[in-house]
Amino acid sequence: LNYITPAKVAEAAKLVKSGKVFNMALDLQPNTPGWVGRTFRHTFDYILPQLDPAGGAGACDDAIEMHLQYSTQWDGLPHFMFSGKMYNGYDGNTVIKPNGTQKNSIHLWADKVVSRGVLLDVAKYKGLDNLERGYIITPADIEGTLKAQGVEVTSGDILLFRTGWINKLREHGWPMRGNEPYEFGEPGLGLQACKWLKEKQVAALAFDNLAVEAIPFDPEGVEKVNDIGFKGFPVHVELLVWQGCPIGEIWDFEELAKDCAEDGVYEFFLAAPPLRVLGAVGSVLSPQIGRASCRERV
Repeated sequence: LNYITPAKVAEAAKLVKSGKVFNMALDLQPNTPGWVGRTFRHTFDYILPQLDPAGGAGACDDAIEMHLQYSTQWDGLPHFMFSGKMYNGYDGNTVIKPNGTQKNSIHLWADKVVSRGVLLDVAKYKGLDNLERGYIITPADIEGTLKAQGVEVTSGDILLFRTGWINKLREHGWPMRGNEPYEFGEPGLGLQACKWLKEKQVAALAFDNLAVEAIPFDPEGVEKVNDIGFKGFPVHVELLVWQGCPIGEIWDFEELAKDCAEDGVYEFFLAAPPLRVLGAVGSVLSPQIGRASCRERV
């Protein structure tokens, strides 16, 4: 997120021209697509449509109990560690306390995740409704999609990858249990693509699947680290632990993708701050996009 400078934000704000706004969050309700074990509960503390029997004002109050990484979310940097260490070498056994992490808390991003966003509709580029289970997105896929869309990636961008998998998740039914997410699988990012993103100084990225990366996992990553006991989520380790790159999961790009395809504009102003929960390692969010109207043509 250090790549998102004040100049970058000012540049991104100029992309709002038509006033169209798109929200990419799923509704917060029970049985929304999400990882096994993450729960949501919404209750009302009181419902008093009329406080005074004689008439006048009424009120009600409600509460939620939920995992911070339920539904549409950011994964914070302490969400994953390697050999006990999180991004910047902090020891998880030392800095993770019962009341939250003492380093790399996601609340520090609250005024950071505002930048130029770029949608990469990889599924459309491949001529598919959705990429297949286990499909690993490569640098060639990214470059081919960008070329087809006539857009370039610049330092500080937030990239949104459409695989079409959100529709498969909706069709499946919830909640998943046990090893079902691994059995169900999904298309996603591979390690070579992560290295491409690092070279381009991408600030953050988000996907319309459960875990950003492909499941089954990229064999390159699994093979690379198995000898020291790590058997899964190599992309999470690469992005969160080694690169310090935020990753968003379970975003909905369907409405946005249709609008982008209509006018050929795949860049926009994106605001996606997490909740200011001190010491949190992840956060639900409600990301918003302000769209340009149409591509300027000669």
